[in-house]
Amino acid sequence: MEAQKRRASDLWPRLWPGAELETDPDIVERYEEAPDLPGPIQAVGLAGRPVAEAWCPQCQEAITEMSQDNIIAVSPITVAAPRIMWPGHRSIAGLITVQPCGHAFRVVDGQTIAEVREPAA
Repeated sequence: MEAQKRRASDLWPRLWPGAELETDPDIVERYEEAPDLPGPIQAVGLAGRPVAEAWCPQCQEAITEMSQDNIIAVSPITVAAPRIMWPGHRSIAGLITVQPCGHAFRVVDGQTIAEVREPAA
């Protein structure tokens, strides 16, 4: 059995000079280990209403809940101020986790996360 190789991080190239990550290290580790979202999550629902059904793109199990953790990069703050979203803060990536299966996927800005279609008549 061949050991699985860890792929290169795509976070560090996204940082601008002097920026650092302002995200829980556990979320960063989960992001690094997660596969890319293979395509939009497929869902069924009526326009303007909650989604009726959606499926995990990895195992096709019905999704009951979906959460997103953002990976935030910050420029160093040189004044004594609380760290809130300000122009020096930017979301550089996200981690989508679906339940109940618990699969997690990497997502990036501009990526379509889900496609919702009308139910069949």
